[in-house]
Amino acid sequence: MSGRSLGLSGALLVGLAACSPARREPEPPDGPDPNAVQEQAPPKGEQCAVVIAIVNGGIQHVDNEAAKAKAAGTSELTAMKAALGRVADEMEQTLLADPDLLRLGGFYAGVLRVQATLLEELSVALARGDQGLIDKKTGDLAKVEQQEAAIVDEINKVCPEGLRVPVAPGPAPAPGGAGPGTAPPPAPMPPAPTAPPPPSTPAP
Repeated sequence: MSGRSLGLSGALLVGLAACSPARREPEPPDGPDPNAVQEQAPPKGEQCAVVIAIVNGGIQHVDNEAAKAKAAGTSELTAMKAALGRVADEMEQTLLADPDLLRLGGFYAGVLRVQATLLEELSVALARGDQGLIDKKTGDLAKVEQQEAAIVDEINKVCPEGLRVPVAPGPAPAPGGAGPGTAPPPAPMPPAPTAPPPPSTPAP
């Protein structure tokens, strides 16, 4: 459109405005309407269903990616790290209005990112053959998995019965040497020592 046409249109608008009575638009209320916000937020049960679907689907996704990597002869730890990052992204991008679910969803995504970092560090330790570092990172992963289990337990507490996580949280690195980047199996625990029997006293 040319500049002249714009000028003519502007002149017409000015003329119409001069002939028409001024109308005052109602001013919007200050701040958002709390009733509108409540109407837009899905019920807590629906939010629970979304969170639990991400948790359960994420567990399956990590398992599947590790199995694919094992079948292809590539690093299971690298595949698991990437899968954990995708699940964390999905949780963080999910719109949650319930404050408990919002808080727990953020914690869960953070735990998954810590796991992903530890898996990367464990992969490096395995490549170096550093048994001390391997043991440390494996122990760190076990601690983080306990934190993940605690978060899942809290999600189950705030969600209605019937909308709870029915499975255990994310998998640990697969044991065995079935591919590069796989953690070795832990050493078997020694049997617990038994106390010797008390000495028998001779009969009188």
